[in-house]
Amino acid sequence: MNQTYKSIVLDAFRRTNSRAGHILFMRTFRMGVMRNMNPEQQRGFIDSLNEMIAQGLITYESGESGMDLIRLTDAGYAELYDCRPDYQIADMVMSEFKRINCQVGHIIPMRNFNFNFIPRLNPMEQDRFVEVVNTLIANGFISYNDGKRGTPIEGLILQDAGYTYLYMSTPSDLKNLFN
Repeated sequence: MNQTYKSIVLDAFRRTNSRAGHILFMRTFRMGVMRNMNPEQQRGFIDSLNEMIAQGLITYESGESGMDLIRLTDAGYAELYDCRPDYQIADMVMSEFKRINCQVGHIIPMRNFNFNFIPRLNPMEQDRFVEVVNTLIANGFISYNDGKRGTPIEGLILQDAGYTYLYMSTPSDLKNLFN
């Protein structure tokens, strides 16, 4: 399989933040990439697609009126993204508190995470975000406010252990929380 052609296909899925089951129309490749290829390169591209199908990374679906498409499989999704480990995502969450110089008890609204932080993660990391936050909560780094009691803002609140992690000279090692 030509790794360059495989990369072209996977990059197209990656650019659209695709998950398993997402589709790309073949016309995207026919009118874009393949249009600039000579016949031999086009054959090589199609051969690479067929090999990706054989490996179970994508499926091909012949559509009515020429709307052929390829669909990303679970195996393709697993190969698509390079993911940071959970402790790095946790450090990124904690760094949001440090970025705005939070003290213990300060809250970052969930809308900030939903609109500014989570979109910076790839889809696999987005799927793990809640689990990572729950681990931080369980270990006393932050707490969650649902916005229904006390503070009328849904968000994450910095706690003592989180403050110590961010600002003290001997911070806890987040790796230990995620092993």
